[in-house]
Amino acid sequence: MAGLNLAQYPSILVELGNMKNPADSALMESAEGRQKYANALVRGVAGFLATQGQAR
Repeated sequence: MAGLNLAQYPSILVELGNMKNPADSALMESAEGRQKYANALVRGVAGFLATQGQAR
């Protein structure tokens, strides 16, 4: 977390699940699950950027 405070560029930390939860862990360990997480993250970032004004 300290690395985010020292970043020279905007940064985020994304927690996609809890490794102690068996269902979350199984999803994160499978290629299909990781792809689902990646797709959801891309949709979220793209959706956020679509709400922002023109790039500065």
